[in-house]
Amino acid sequence: MRAKRRIIILAVLMGLLPCLGYAQKTKSHIHPEILSSVKAFAPGKPFTVGIHFTMDPDWHIYWINPGDSGLATSVKWVGHPPINFSPLEWPAPEKIILPAILTYGYSKEVVLLSEATVTPSFSGKSITLKADVAWLACHDLCVPGKARIVREIPAAKGKAVRNSQEIRTIERYQARVPQDYQGWEISARYSDQFALIHFKPNHEFPIKSIYFFPENSDFFKHEAGEKFRSNQAGFEVLLRRSKIFTGDLEKLEGVLAIDTGSAMVYDQVRLKPEKSGIQEF
Repeated sequence: MRAKRRIIILAVLMGLLPCLGYAQKTKSHIHPEILSSVKAFAPGKPFTVGIHFTMDPDWHIYWINPGDSGLATSVKWVGHPPINFSPLEWPAPEKIILPAILTYGYSKEVVLLSEATVTPSFSGKSITLKADVAWLACHDLCVPGKARIVREIPAAKGKAVRNSQEIRTIERYQARVPQDYQGWEISARYSDQFALIHFKPNHEFPIKSIYFFPENSDFFKHEAGEKFRSNQAGFEVLLRRSKIFTGDLEKLEGVLAIDTGSAMVYDQVRLKPEKSGIQEF
């Protein structure tokens, strides 16, 4: 199932070899740092932290599913106690269209988010946040990179102290994190060639375009645009299945990115599709 994926990754890595000597002599094109929603934390009270990647012009890094090529960005919080971290939240990616391939990732900047909570019994003066991050940065060539980034945050004497400047950046990317919209009708079915997502929001809004970012790179063809249609029962999005994986589709996971013309809506999809006939439209 993953044979083609392994070949693609191997090809990418082999393509890096001629340029590694050059890359080691130049500055990194990706600049990670830790952001925090508080300047000083209160033990037992959750706050938001994030890995803020800024990219040099024309460079990009990759999402969970990088698409036709690339490698997913990695973030690992190091030395947890006395800090508990929630699972990483990924903002919806961008389509990065290159000759003959389509990839999913981030250009300019992105913040990968977690919620942090220091144990209520903590009595120290500060905590140290540490994260090991790794990425594949691409432009006219691809360069792997990694770093351990560190930030110290003092304990507040009373209530936590907000970090207004960094909250603005954090909130901008929280708005791109897909949501599980309660009250939406959503289902999926599949055939040997296609999958179909049907959804009906709990209120009406205009839809200019819809795109589905699949979390698994082997299930579907990565195409620049999706076919969708509307009817009285809601909306339908047609996905073309990949030839890499042709078995039963036990789960369908990813992000529906819906352009209303004035704003973007990101819906988290976690479905168990049923098998049935699907006619292309």
